[in-house]
Amino acid sequence: MTFVDHLPSMAATAQELNGKFDRASLAAVEAYAAGEYLTDLMRGINDKAAIERMSAKLATLTGLDPALIKRHGGRIDVGTFQRELYRGRGLVSSMYDATVTAFDPTPSATASQFPDPVLDATRAPLTSAMIDLYQNTLNWRVEQPYRILNGAVSSRWNWGRGRTSLQVVDELRTVLASDRYTRLLIAHGASDLVTPYFANKLILEQLPVYGSPRRAQLNVYGGGHMFYARDASRRELRRDAEALYRAALSPQPAGE
Repeated sequence: MTFVDHLPSMAATAQELNGKFDRASLAAVEAYAAGEYLTDLMRGINDKAAIERMSAKLATLTGLDPALIKRHGGRIDVGTFQRELYRGRGLVSSMYDATVTAFDPTPSATASQFPDPVLDATRAPLTSAMIDLYQNTLNWRVEQPYRILNGAVSSRWNWGRGRTSLQVVDELRTVLASDRYTRLLIAHGASDLVTPYFANKLILEQLPVYGSPRRAQLNVYGGGHMFYARDASRRELRRDAEALYRAALSPQPAGE
């Protein structure tokens, strides 16, 4: 993921905080991220005119200080966005939903180490809820404690070997090409900085049509990584998932 991938999610955060967010409003941001912004970014930090253009535009889209953006050469990384968007209020945002905040433990420090306002704040309640579910509701007894994130397991994840990056795009292409009935729905939260939706949008736009563009679609909802925690977004996801299944059960393959 790059600065380009994250820009629309940063803009979505700023829009939602101003009460103006809607999915269609991000189209102009996406066009800028994949067009003028990318062109100016490639000009390099020695092109002062490009830096000035990016600083002014990014400040409008993200709500960050244009002087800060200028110092970073138009490259706003996630950590900077988390800390600087709310810095004047002594708050930091979550990578999982940049609209969720907590107090910065060291607001006057140049750098700060802080627990994530979503991930760390929900560990205890989610762990308690899961234990209650499988012990009291499901009557399932296990000897090992429940862990939301198990470092002993994730550290042994096999990411592949050599120079080949982990990806599923090749497999996705094969499935869509081989089975005319297969449909794909990718769901994202707009203000998620961990897995920004624009990265997948760019990937999907490189896929052939395979009979119908509706077979592989990306839907973006209000909220972050766990956008379904919001009632409205959860209802929208259910509606779209039901539509996906109805289309998949259609007697005619897509595109015919």
